[in-house]
Amino acid sequence: KNRDRVAFLLPNCPQIAIGILATIKAGAIPVPLNPLYPREELLYVLKDFSPRFIVSLKRFAGKLKGINQQLNTQIILTNISDYLPSYLKSLSLIKEAPNYLARKRDEHNLNNFLPFMKLIEDSQSSDYQERNWDLKEDITLMVYTSGTTGKPKGVMLTHLNLLSVVATSQKWTEGLKMDSFLGVLPFFHIYGLTTILFFALYRGSTIYLQPQFHTKSVLVAIKKNQIQAFVGVPAMYQGMLRTWESNKKKYDLNCLTVCTSGASSISEEILIKIKKMAPQAVLLEGYGLSETSPIITMDPIGGNYQKEAGSPGIPVFGTDIKIVSLEEKERKFLDVGQIGEVVVKGPQVFKGYWQRPEKTREILRDGWLYTKDVGWISDDGRIYLKGRLDDMINSRGEKVWPAEVESVLTSHSKVKEVAFVGVDSEYYGQTLKAFVVLEKDIKCTAKELIKYCQERLIYYKVPREVEFVETLPRNIIGKIMRYKLRSPQK
Repeated sequence: KNRDRVAFLLPNCPQIAIGILATIKAGAIPVPLNPLYPREELLYVLKDFSPRFIVSLKRFAGKLKGINQQLNTQIILTNISDYLPSYLKSLSLIKEAPNYLARKRDEHNLNNFLPFMKLIEDSQSSDYQERNWDLKEDITLMVYTSGTTGKPKGVMLTHLNLLSVVATSQKWTEGLKMDSFLGVLPFFHIYGLTTILFFALYRGSTIYLQPQFHTKSVLVAIKKNQIQAFVGVPAMYQGMLRTWESNKKKYDLNCLTVCTSGASSISEEILIKIKKMAPQAVLLEGYGLSETSPIITMDPIGGNYQKEAGSPGIPVFGTDIKIVSLEEKERKFLDVGQIGEVVVKGPQVFKGYWQRPEKTREILRDGWLYTKDVGWISDDGRIYLKGRLDDMINSRGEKVWPAEVESVLTSHSKVKEVAFVGVDSEYYGQTLKAFVVLEKDIKCTAKELIKYCQERLIYYKVPREVEFVETLPRNIIGKIMRYKLRSPQK
């Protein structure tokens, strides 16, 4: 029915594309979710929007036990192998054999689930009733924020939001050859959903789907299928580069014509390496949010524009950006070069948060979206980002942004990854604490890293604490979840 919600717990596979597009055509609202959500977090999100149907892989049936009764929802199950050729389907069944009994038991515990393939076989085109949409007002899709600062929120996107981004992307990349895309960036995230699935369909391009990101299989798939467009995030490129550098002849990526990157800033070092890995490709970096469907800025192609590390480009067509002061009382618009909060206006800006009017009013004011990202605009219109407003550290009365100190410590030969957070201090207001992941089989002391920073940073940017960790908490597209580092229960 109109405005019914349909949840999708699926990796990148034909079923998620079929399901999302069919749901939209029926006038209902698809809600793609991360299938790796822990059961407790999944239940929180499902309760938030009460889906009429949940479409899931059979392998996730265990975490759905009892949910259909709690929410009065119908569960539809499918297998990743359902759309595979017969010879690959046999291999997939052999691979899944060790878990067959456990999965059958999980399926049995779900009352009256529907098989996806049977629904497809039984469907009739005569069952479809034409829908009339209000492009500006009707919700087409809902995605949940990745929870980098707390509980996920439902982002309501309209037909206009999505159409504006797809049409803008087409015009923005005019002249680039993109007849094939590798679909490995998750479609349950707005970045992958819009810039791969919707954009490739709009162009009439082929999408080669990969349910999981593994560096070797990605590099092999690009070469084997002569992929032209790759959409990724910095963490993906870093993994691909490590594997590519181990065997450059085996992983020839001359077929790539376009590489795009988003979600977080990409360093100059990685930019240079990507150019070597994919010498024929144009690298386009972009910036956006779930709330902007997701594109706000992107590197343009052609003209005299030269890519600069640290800047994700200029505003795309129809998009206005202003910088406002960080002082809550004034919130005045700032001049070029001044640092403040990035605010955005354009056709891609979302309708609001699902059932959270107060949160919507907090972020949408007088037609402007207050992004909580801090940055500045240069004389030539490029945007530069310092970090998230929530991540700013007030050390000895001075504002410190994690990215600027992280780039220094990451340059240490023993450091693989680092994340800085602020720690409350009665004397200083806040002090800096570094969470450090070392390179494999390397030993290092906190004292050594603090000294390294003292030699390169002004005193108030030097960490007073260093904690060594095995990994940093990240969301599915690689963003560091700093709130988990700040929490005593991290």
